Amino acid sequence: MRWQTHARAALGVLLLALAGGVVWYVMRQAPSAESQAPSPRTDPDAETEIGADEISRTDNGVVVYRVKYERAFIYPAATSRMRLVGVSGTLARGGQPMEFRADEVDIKLKAGAMGDPANFDEMHMRGSVLLTSGPGAEPLHLETSDALYNELTGIVTTEKAAKIRRGNMSGSGTGATFDRNRSVVWLLADAKVNIATAGQGTLNVTATRAGLAQNEHYMRFEENVRIARGGRLIETNAAVANLTPDGKGITSLELTGNSRVTGGGDGDVPDMRGDDITITYNDETGTLERAVLMRAARIDLPEGGGRSLAADYIDMGFAA
Repeated sequence: MRWQTHARAALGVLLLALAGGVVWYVMRQAPSAESQAPSPRTDPDAETEIGADEISRTDNGVVVYRVKYERAFIYPAATSRMRLVGVSGTLARGGQPMEFRADEVDIKLKAGAMGDPANFDEMHMRGSVLLTSGPGAEPLHLETSDALYNELTGIVTTEKAAKIRRGNMSGSGTGATFDRNRSVVWLLADAKVNIATAGQGTLNVTATRAGLAQNEHYMRFEENVRIARGGRLIETNAAVANLTPDGKGITSLELTGNSRVTGGGDGDVPDMRGDDITITYNDETGTLERAVLMRAARIDLPEGGGRSLAADYIDMGFAA
């Protein structure tokens, strides 16, 4: 019958529409190939990438290692390498604690470290590197753009421009080393140091090299040393500035090799020359107390009408 034919046709159309709807729904719910693909890795050479984390190690309840990072990359075991981005931390194992911060740290792991950044031989720090270490309330700060730290020796080295700061002392130079165990830092070339002393004015020092020994309370300057203070100029081959325990004053200056002191600013202090000169300051007042000149010594007497004293050895005291 005709109505049956029409009914079968309508049922067929309905079934086709229903099937099309099911296919559309399934396709809409299924994830696309793009959404199923893993997110792209930022370093194709790394085997593993890790998000932000913080790791610490303790010894008898004391933190001896801590590192915090924004991202970590672990490379194949054969390379013994791990890289951290956005890093800060503390190294206190086996010596004077040192805090560090860097944009990026490349770590050379020990054999069998299993991706543990606390088990390393070297750390190569790059970009806005800041190291802080040393005894007392005013530790040393070292800033540079690239530095290598060796865990066995406890020594940081850099060939880049570096700045140091500790309390009232600041300096800059090209290349530096820092021994965190001995708390000794050296500027290796083009050294410039300013020491703002308590009651003795500011010493502006230039030299080829300059070193600070925090534990022993002294600074050493080597080659082409020039020290300017209060209108006076000190020139010598090498110098040691012995500091007060708090580092805010100078107890004595030891000048070695072709030394001379010229210029005004210290009242009746004469111009002095000698191979070696040791200048001592009063512990309490910081005023000049004594000068000892050795070998080819000469003193130009102040207000002496051009008179001078010359000897192989001169020991001169100054009134308060």
